[in-house]
Amino acid sequence: MTDAVTASAPDVIVHGATVTHDAVSERRDPERFVRVNVLGTTHVLDAARRTGSVRRACSSSAAAHRGDAARARRDVRRHQRDVRRHQGDG
Repeated sequence: MTDAVTASAPDVIVHGATVTHDAVSERRDPERFVRVNVLGTTHVLDAARRTGSVRRACSSSAAAHRGDAARARRDVRRHQRDVRRHQGDG
């Protein structure tokens, strides 16, 4: 992960990779959900920290957008504006 982020040197990362939760799958293989959802996110954030090029990272859930891609894009833009405002960039 760090190599990929370093090679591309992004200033923004939007992380949305996840295993979708359902009660049956979660009971069958709970470690998979932790490995992909928690550790996967940790790896992305760690890679962003190590490269030094990433100024913003956004992680969300499909449940927050109910599958609405336009709503997800609006939320990402709103988050980016909020971060810039907080950092004094705009």
